[in-house]
Amino acid sequence: MANRRMFSKKITDTDVFLDMPLSTQALYFHLNMHADDDGFVSNSKTIKRMVGASDDDLKLLMAKQFIFTFDSGVVVIKDWKIHNYIRKDTYNSTICTDEKKQLTTDEKGSYEFRGRIVDEPSPQVRLGKVRLGKDSIEKQQLEQPLPPLSKYDKYFSVISQFCEKNFGFVAPIWQEALQYDFEDWIKLNQDPKQVTNIICLALKEAAGANKVSNKVKYAESILDRWENK
Repeated sequence: MANRRMFSKKITDTDVFLDMPLSTQALYFHLNMHADDDGFVSNSKTIKRMVGASDDDLKLLMAKQFIFTFDSGVVVIKDWKIHNYIRKDTYNSTICTDEKKQLTTDEKGSYEFRGRIVDEPSPQVRLGKVRLGKDSIEKQQLEQPLPPLSKYDKYFSVISQFCEKNFGFVAPIWQEALQYDFEDWIKLNQDPKQVTNIICLALKEAAGANKVSNKVKYAESILDRWENK
């Protein structure tokens, strides 16, 4: 594996990338630095711990499709071939051959899964939530398509108003995170009014927390804790 890696501003100067928290951006750079010559990383969790990143940083890279994940735990940098050109005389093929077989390259040079539209977020990737380890019943619930979020607009507007009242401005990235939370809890509890109350209770607890810089992110951790009880 080479000691030098390159980065293309076509990816890292986009609003989608720059709108992510700095900790998420830093994790992306470190994953790139530790990837093999095909862009695969087999120790993403170790790298995450090494640089002090959180689970949500890794999940946000998945949700925004800067990386793809496999059942084996391996991840691949989606835009690896846009960032890097490896000379043939220095190239070492990846050992992640099974994962590589699942990918193809689009006309821009980005990886995509064979037979899958990668512009559509995977139903198994939710910011602050990963349910791959749950039982088969919950997996079936995950795979069931959700009604359009617009159906719950009046409920989600209550959550948005609560945030504005208690936190002031909430960045779009964290508004999206709350939408993901809402969708996840709807799968577990079909009563949108009760789901709204649960999320507002978590936000209220976060609002009263001292020495917490990101209240919405802290509310996400509270919801995770409640869900795992």
